[in-house]
Amino acid sequence: MYRPIVLACLVLLCSCASHSARVRGLTPLNRNAEGESTPVDIRFFLLRDDTTFASAGFSALWTDPVAVLGPALIGKPTTATVLPGGQSDPATCVRVSEGQAAWVGVQLLVRKEGDLPRTLLIPIDRLERCVIEVTGYGLRLAER
Repeated sequence: MYRPIVLACLVLLCSCASHSARVRGLTPLNRNAEGESTPVDIRFFLLRDDTTFASAGFSALWTDPVAVLGPALIGKPTTATVLPGGQSDPATCVRVSEGQAAWVGVQLLVRKEGDLPRTLLIPIDRLERCVIEVTGYGLRLAER
């Protein structure tokens, strides 16, 4: 029931202006004890460079990203909720940048590790050409 409301809010947030990320949740996604796919949060970090994010551990980014990333971080991280869906569902657009970021760090906020990584680094100029797919307990990039 809340899926259309959240999707509408995400679409209104961005109108896919420059430096926006397209995100699609694919089932199975973050399964609960009953095996049902559940929504997850995804966090976007605007970065001056990729070095600090690439070497940071998942837990450190989760608990204190500002201290871990220091001067590499531009502004505050942006968080969006991703709902389970299918390949035919449209990707939602999340505005992530207003500044001069060179990189976008992406972190999927799930506690369990899966086959895919829970963090990604994307050059800002590639962000417009890809879709971030969230599936299982991880992230992957797909071309539009």
